Amino acid sequence: GGRGAGASATASHTYGTAGVFTAKVRVADPHGAADEKTVQIQPGNTAPTAFVDTPSASLTWAVGDTVSFTGHATDPQQGALAATALSWQLRMQHCETVSDCHAHVVQNWTGVASGSFSAPDHGYPSYLDLALTATDAQGLTNTVVRRLDPKTVALTFQTSPSGLSLSVGSFTGTTPFTRTAIQGATTTVSAPSPQTHDGNPYLFGKWSDTGAQTHVITAPATAKTYTATYGQLPTAVIGSTSTTGPAPLAVTFDATGSTDPDPADQGNLAYQWDFTNDGTWDSTASRPAHTYASPGAFTAKLRVTDTLGLANETTVQVQPGNTAPTAFLDTPSASLTWAVGNTIAFSGHATDPQQGTLAASALSWKLRLQHCVSGPDCHSHIVQTWTGVASGSFSAPDHEYPSYLELELTATDQQGLTHTVVRRLDPQTVLLTFDTVPTGMVLTVGSFTGATPFVREVIQGSSVTVNAPTLQTIGGAQHQFGTWSDGGAQSHVIIAPSAAQTYAATYGPACGVSSWGPKRRTCMPIRPPVNRRVSLWGEPGSR
Repeated sequence: GGRGAGASATASHTYGTAGVFTAKVRVADPHGAADEKTVQIQPGNTAPTAFVDTPSASLTWAVGDTVSFTGHATDPQQGALAATALSWQLRMQHCETVSDCHAHVVQNWTGVASGSFSAPDHGYPSYLDLALTATDAQGLTNTVVRRLDPKTVALTFQTSPSGLSLSVGSFTGTTPFTRTAIQGATTTVSAPSPQTHDGNPYLFGKWSDTGAQTHVITAPATAKTYTATYGQLPTAVIGSTSTTGPAPLAVTFDATGSTDPDPADQGNLAYQWDFTNDGTWDSTASRPAHTYASPGAFTAKLRVTDTLGLANETTVQVQPGNTAPTAFLDTPSASLTWAVGNTIAFSGHATDPQQGTLAASALSWKLRLQHCVSGPDCHSHIVQTWTGVASGSFSAPDHEYPSYLELELTATDQQGLTHTVVRRLDPQTVLLTFDTVPTGMVLTVGSFTGATPFVREVIQGSSVTVNAPTLQTIGGAQHQFGTWSDGGAQSHVIIAPSAAQTYAATYGPACGVSSWGPKRRTCMPIRPPVNRRVSLWGEPGSR
């Protein structure tokens, strides 16, 4: 209660008798602000010592294991302390990294010298701390802590095909990968779907442990691999005999054209048929037959399912009592050939067994240019379309050879049944020869570049770009472009004539200076194109 004489930052004092004392320190700054702290001093009393008898530090545990604990404490003044002087705390230390751990209190016990607990479920890395605290009659304490490490197991996660993503607990990664878990711990695993691999879409099929797409696994005592198998959707394809005609109409369907990109599913697809799309599966055969007794419009559905349970569907329209119309392309005839710019007239009509002659509004036309790179390797360009007309005309388009036109006529009846006819129209062509003087030099004609002489087949009336490089070397000497035989520029466009013709590019020695005598030009100058006026018979002043 008295003020001590000491005013330094450190002080000493001897307590001569046993008892409980409170030592106080007061700290003040030059402005009079102060703070105080106290501490208990117990001369004649020493803190107890706590002992964790069991479990031993070598014990390891799996989730759900029953772990027994015992302990005692002694005190220099009181001797062996009663169980009432003991308290226990079980903590789960969860470590994000080896050194970064935080504690969760699992359970507390007070006034007992022994007990037991069930090892809790938790993610790894983590371990248990069992703390025993002994408190003597004067309130002095001693705490000991025993660390209890878990039993762990390595779990491998894979997908088929490998390289897809899986989620295991809070971790998501690309397979294959391995995770360490506490034996007996529960972990949620999930297989995301769909996923893309090598540019192909994949859907989840099944887990190797037969669990759902997202489910909980219990970590076993030994290493294990969990595999999620993915697959690609099958493609459902319906083949059939005629789906239109008089009622009753017997139709034989065929599902064997259906495919699956996964090799394991080839030949192992399952089929389901709903002949009228009423929600009831009528057949599981690959080639079933069904008779539609009365006229109408029906939708037949096919579902194809692979070995993973992945399914796809398609439908086809069946119209008993209705027959498709027939389209007739009247003109032009198949023998017609054309040059670029020709006007080509077309006409057509259609008849229907139920409706008779169809109106022009039931007709549609499409003009395509088929450009063929080589042989049958052709690709289409849509040139023009017409709807609701029975006749019309078009100007033959400009395009390089080989190519041809396709004129398509489609007739559609009131029930939506269609019939299409296509007429191929070939072009009139001409052979053009290209050469150089001296021969053997390179020229470019359209998309082709080659050494002369060569022949190119083109469509009459088509525009063709020809080009003669400025400098070329032949026989060890460099030559320079001079003139074209048609008077055109070094690079110019020619219009393909109706009769065969030769085009020649003349070259001369490249520009330079002779090494002897007076200086003189030794090159072929490039001549500008000659402007020519071409008069057509019948123009004023023509002869």
